Amino acid sequence: MFKIAIIEKIHEDGLKILDLNSNYEYKIKTDVLKENLIKKLPDFDACTLRVCKLNENILKHCPK
Repeated sequence: MFKIAIIEKIHEDGLKILDLNSNYEYKIKTDVLKENLIKKLPDFDACTLRVCKLNENILKHCPK
């Protein structure tokens, strides 16, 4: 199962697409402070972005 971090809220229709596939599990992350993303994102295989930006300092902590 792939774990996806939904960074900031997305439209309900987008979540429904993920719900239709049993290979995906997701969590919505609304706290986009750099320290929080560094702590939480390493647990995920992928993420979605709307407005938030991920820089090298955050991504270097995400091995997946």
